[in-house]
Amino acid sequence: MNSYCFFLSADNELSAIVKRMMLQDLDQLIRVDSNCPHVLPLVGTCESPDMLFVVFDHHPATLKDVLLESRALERVGKPKGLSACTLSQQTLLHVCAGVAKGMDHLASSKVCLLYGFLFVYCHHILACRLRRRFSNISFLSQIIHKQLSAFSVVMAEGLVPKVSNFGISKFNRPNETMDYTRWTAHEALSNNVYLPKSDVWSMGVLLWEVAALGGTPYAAVRARQELVKRITRGLLPNQPRGTSDQLYQLMLQCWQLDVDERPSFDEIVSVLSDFVESGQVRFHARLLLCSLLSLKILHYKEEWHFLPLVFYPGL
Repeated sequence: MNSYCFFLSADNELSAIVKRMMLQDLDQLIRVDSNCPHVLPLVGTCESPDMLFVVFDHHPATLKDVLLESRALERVGKPKGLSACTLSQQTLLHVCAGVAKGMDHLASSKVCLLYGFLFVYCHHILACRLRRRFSNISFLSQIIHKQLSAFSVVMAEGLVPKVSNFGISKFNRPNETMDYTRWTAHEALSNNVYLPKSDVWSMGVLLWEVAALGGTPYAAVRARQELVKRITRGLLPNQPRGTSDQLYQLMLQCWQLDVDERPSFDEIVSVLSDFVESGQVRFHARLLLCSLLSLKILHYKEEWHFLPLVFYPGL
């Protein structure tokens, strides 16, 4: 049985602006088809005079957690070396394809920009009727996630990825704050403009995270202002050791400055599916069992998969 996470807010504690933003985000969840297996579904809502209850599926493990847990650092005994990851390459590709399918589903959904405004200044029943009335005309806009990362993807049973942290579900972790600068598109950092294909840029960084088994993009740059400066000047994540050129080329396509040159999520799904069928695309190298000393050193390295004396792409 699935567990559920409850979000509730005291109506008298919210300003009109915050209330409008939250209810507009709620409209995103309402409009997203819950039948998509790769999007965190909305279970239902319930309203009282002082509270708004929003119920949706809750899965405690994120893709980031799964990737970090998959790092095989302490296994020894195989004479020919062993994979650096306990998950197969096909599994990782299927997970990435699932995320892309979820994002493609979100990109095809629409949200009413006036819904939050109507809900604040009108009775909620009237607001709902007006939203239904005008749902097919000019007030609709494509959903933009803006926070896509391995941390924003929850993992259901059977390693099924579900895109989360969009709409009102991003308020699910009120005590956790995260800076998404490392996943933010160039145009959003330079001009504060989010376009539908800004999420494609973030998808490329997520692919890099999977190839790096949960590594941190631009890990050498700590300060946010310095990171923004470098990304806007053209800094991109390096190709992880052991990652095939085809997969890294897909990442580079996602990081095109011209948004029209970036692939759509449907095209990303198609490319990843071809990778699964070909079986020739590598996500990670193999760990050479040089010595127990080498393995112990890896425990102190955040970006352990970049050590050139330990990992060899050809193995």
